Amino acid sequence: MTDWNKVREEFPVCKKYVYLNPAGGSPVSKSVADEGKRFYNEMLEFGDTYWETWLERTENTRSTLAKFIGAGREEIGFTTNTSHGMNLVAQMLKDKGTVLTMRDEFLSTTFPWLDQKTAIKFVESTNNVYSIEAIQKALTPDVKILVTSYFLLSHKMQEHL
Repeated sequence: MTDWNKVREEFPVCKKYVYLNPAGGSPVSKSVADEGKRFYNEMLEFGDTYWETWLERTENTRSTLAKFIGAGREEIGFTTNTSHGMNLVAQMLKDKGTVLTMRDEFLSTTFPWLDQKTAIKFVESTNNVYSIEAIQKALTPDVKILVTSYFLLSHKMQEHL
């Protein structure tokens, strides 16, 4: 069972704020900050002589994350941020089919597809809700890629909100 108090302790920002919008830049945990500091300290003191060590750490992290989410380690890739990752995905899937996404999706999510001249269909919301039915209706044979950053709630969950 997860000890959420211990998890919260990893994020000092939670002592001051209820942080609900990580889109622009999420707070980092103490562990992540410590690793970042270690990397920069090693670069400061030793240049890139730790290159092999950094690669080993990266591969260990890839394996740990893959195991955590039930994926193969070869399925895990690291990017600098979501925008960079979405640009890579859009380039890899260029000409693979129409993209379906939500009308008010983040611009950094839709621009890479527009830049690749990929056909895009937008699902419209009803009262700021994207229903599963609306998404299903928009899934036509030409749609091969679904891009969304929304958490879709079941009707049962929506009734309790």
